[in-house]
Amino acid sequence: IDYMVVMMKAVLVARSNLMLEFHVPGDKLDKMLSLLPAMKRPTLTKLAGEDTYAVKIAAKKDSLADVLHLIKENGGGEIIVTK
Repeated sequence: IDYMVVMMKAVLVARSNLMLEFHVPGDKLDKMLSLLPAMKRPTLTKLAGEDTYAVKIAAKKDSLADVLHLIKENGGGEIIVTK
């Protein structure tokens, strides 16, 4: 029973969230991280040969427009949104 409850909760969380991945210059990273919603903390990957980071977050579907605006207004780009 506990396993089923965990699985059902995971499905409900997954249905209400989207994954966003985008790039942000290193000099704008700290500010961006302070503004972003995240389930825990964003996942970061430094791009090879650049002072740029790929940032991955889970965001609520109903806040997508606001999050996209926040990313663009604070120097983020190359945004990919997935289910």
